[in-house]
Amino acid sequence: MSMVRGIFGAALGAATAGIALRIRAVSKQRGQSLADVAADLPGILAEDATRIADAARHALEDGREASRSARIDFDEQVASRSRRTKGNDV
Repeated sequence: MSMVRGIFGAALGAATAGIALRIRAVSKQRGQSLADVAADLPGILAEDATRIADAARHALEDGREASRSARIDFDEQVASRSRRTKGNDV
């Protein structure tokens, strides 16, 4: 049980540190006080979550396109080799 508490405590500490760094960065970026940014934190985190979801969606689309392109290139290479070897079947 103490191991679970330790892992939970470490995760909670990391999350808290991450949020504190995010508040500091946004405060510097906007030129607002830490308190003002902390008050806006729910909205900021919601925007971050939306951006992360959008980025993941775009990455998925890019991966699909790269896969499709690689499959077409591979098929063309296989077809090209097949045409070359057919002429050598004497």
